[in-house]
Formats: sequence, C-alpha cells, structure tokens
Amino acid sequence: MKSLVLTLCLLSLPASAQTLTGTPAILDGATLALARQEIRLYGIIPQKEATKALADRIGSADISCDIQSEDPQGRAISVCHLGSLDLNGWLVEQGWALADRQTSATYTYQEDLARRFGRGLWASYLRN
Repeated sequence: MKSLVLTLCLLSLPASAQTLTGTPAILDGATLALARQEIRLYGIIPQKEATKALADRIGSADISCDIQSEDPQGRAISVCHLGSLDLNGWLVEQGWALADRQTSATYTYQEDLARRFGRGLWASYLRN
C-alpha cells in the first residue's frame, strides 16, 4: 500500500519539475541555451543591457534551471540559479530587467529595490 501511495504521489508531480544544469550560451537578456534546450527566464522583461550583464555574471560557470512550463515557441520557461543566486531576480534587482507583472508578482520587490536605489535602467530616472 505504501508503494502505491508513493507511486501516485510521484505521478502527481508536474512534468515541469525538471532541472537542467550546465554552462549556458547567452542568446539574449532572457534567453539561454542549456543542455540542447532553449530556456526563457520566467517572470522578467529584459532591457537591452541585460544580455551583457547576464553573460558577465555567469561567466563560464555552471547554472541550474528549474523548468516551470513551456512557451508556444517550445522554450522552457525557467527560474535559473548560479549557486543559490536566483538569476531572474538578480537581473531585476540590478535594474537590467523589469518584473513581468502580467506573468507573476514574483519579482516586483526586486524591481522596487532597483527603482529605489537607481540601479540599471532606473539610474536615469533618479538623475532627472
């Protein structure tokens, strides 16, 4: 009976519980190629400077991406980490991306911090 319950619990896990790891290729500020899979960073809208910021932050390190879902283009919508650092949130907190409020409220706090401290794209707003 215990094995049946365990099997049912495992089968009820979402297919999106997959994690990919490795050294990514940065395609743009919110798109990576990792383990032969195109990854789109969940919950953010990147600014043009995000590509360089992401590439500089990751360097040649390995990252892990937790797949949340798949978009219509077949990309894995993911939250990616460099060690314990949430890269999606880091881009928003540094001001290189906006929180995608239509998708989720996950990164709105990080966006508020970036705006308050004039980071990244918010720097010009504080100067005016």
